[in-house]
Amino acid sequence: MSTIQIKKFSEINLSDVFFDSLKSDYSEFEEWFFRKSDKTAMIMEDEEGVQAFLYLKKEHEALETSPPLPKKLRLKVGTFKINAKGDETWGEFH
Repeated sequence: MSTIQIKKFSEINLSDVFFDSLKSDYSEFEEWFFRKSDKTAMIMEDEEGVQAFLYLKKEHEALETSPPLPKKLRLKVGTFKINAKGDETWGEFH
Protein backbone atom coordinates (compact mmCIF):
# COMPACT_ATOMS: atom_id res chain seq x y z
CA MET A 1 0.00 0.00 0.00
CA SER A 2 1.21 3.49 -0.85
CA THR A 3 1.75 6.07 1.85
CA ILE A 4 2.42 9.79 1.58
CA GLN A 5 4.72 11.24 4.18
CA ILE A 6 6.49 14.46 4.93
CA LYS A 7 10.14 13.69 5.62
CA LYS A 8 13.37 15.59 5.99
CA PHE A 9 15.70 15.09 3.06
CA SER A 10 18.11 13.41 5.49
CA GLU A 11 15.46 10.72 6.13
CA ILE A 12 14.91 9.93 2.44
CA ASN A 13 16.84 7.10 0.78
CA LEU A 14 18.76 8.83 -2.01
CA SER A 15 20.01 5.38 -3.13
CA ASP A 16 16.46 4.41 -4.17
CA VAL A 17 16.37 3.76 -7.94
CA PHE A 18 13.64 6.42 -8.15
CA PHE A 19 16.34 9.10 -7.95
CA ASP A 20 18.61 7.58 -10.64
CA SER A 21 17.18 9.66 -13.50
CA LEU A 22 17.52 12.88 -11.48
CA LYS A 23 21.15 12.02 -10.70
CA SER A 24 21.74 11.21 -14.37
CA ASP A 25 20.10 14.39 -15.70
CA TYR A 26 21.51 16.77 -13.10
CA SER A 27 25.13 16.07 -12.15
CA GLU A 28 24.90 18.23 -9.01
CA PHE A 29 21.69 16.54 -7.78
CA GLU A 30 23.31 14.57 -4.95
CA GLU A 31 25.18 17.63 -3.70
CA TRP A 32 21.96 19.69 -3.87
CA PHE A 33 20.04 16.91 -2.07
CA PHE A 34 22.56 16.79 0.79
CA ARG A 35 22.50 20.60 1.14
CA LYS A 36 18.74 20.33 1.73
CA SER A 37 19.17 17.79 4.57
CA ASP A 38 17.21 19.92 7.07
CA LYS A 39 14.42 20.78 4.57
CA THR A 40 11.28 18.69 4.12
CA ALA A 41 9.68 17.06 1.09
CA MET A 42 6.58 14.99 0.50
CA ILE A 43 7.19 11.47 -0.74
CA MET A 44 4.99 8.56 -1.62
CA GLU A 45 6.41 5.11 -0.99
CA ASP A 46 5.13 1.61 -1.49
CA GLU A 47 6.66 -1.86 -1.22
CA GLU A 48 8.80 -1.10 -4.30
CA GLY A 49 10.27 2.11 -2.84
CA VAL A 50 9.80 5.80 -3.59
CA GLN A 51 7.12 6.50 -6.21
CA ALA A 52 6.70 10.27 -5.92
CA PHE A 53 8.72 13.20 -4.60
CA LEU A 54 7.64 16.83 -4.13
CA TYR A 55 9.82 19.61 -2.74
CA LEU A 56 8.14 22.97 -2.18
CA LYS A 57 10.21 26.02 -1.36
CA LYS A 58 9.45 29.46 -0.02
CA GLU A 59 10.94 32.40 -1.88
CA HIS A 60 10.72 36.12 -1.33
CA GLU A 61 11.42 37.71 -4.68
CA ALA A 62 10.00 39.72 -7.56
CA LEU A 63 8.96 37.81 -10.67
CA GLU A 64 9.90 38.99 -14.14
CA THR A 65 6.58 38.28 -15.80
CA SER A 66 4.23 40.33 -17.90
CA PRO A 67 3.11 42.29 -16.00
CA PRO A 68 5.95 42.10 -13.46
CA LEU A 69 4.96 40.84 -10.03
CA PRO A 70 6.31 42.61 -6.93
CA LYS A 71 8.63 41.07 -4.40
CA LYS A 72 6.65 39.00 -1.88
CA LEU A 73 6.62 35.61 -0.22
CA ARG A 74 5.69 32.82 -2.66
CA LEU A 75 5.53 29.04 -2.56
CA LYS A 76 7.23 27.40 -5.53
CA VAL A 77 7.73 23.85 -6.74
CA GLY A 78 11.43 23.11 -6.35
CA THR A 79 11.43 19.48 -7.56
CA PHE A 80 8.57 17.20 -8.55
CA LYS A 81 8.78 13.68 -9.95
CA ILE A 82 6.40 10.73 -10.05
CA ASN A 83 6.54 7.19 -11.34
CA ALA A 84 3.30 7.01 -13.32
CA LYS A 85 2.15 3.41 -13.10
CA GLY A 86 -1.18 3.69 -14.87
CA ASP A 87 -2.91 1.32 -12.46
CA GLU A 88 -5.29 1.43 -9.53
CA THR A 89 -2.46 2.21 -7.08
CA TRP A 90 -2.73 5.89 -7.92
CA GLY A 91 -6.33 5.97 -6.71
CA GLU A 92 -4.81 5.99 -3.23
CA PHE A 93 -2.71 9.12 -3.90
CA HIS A 94 -4.89 11.92 -2.48
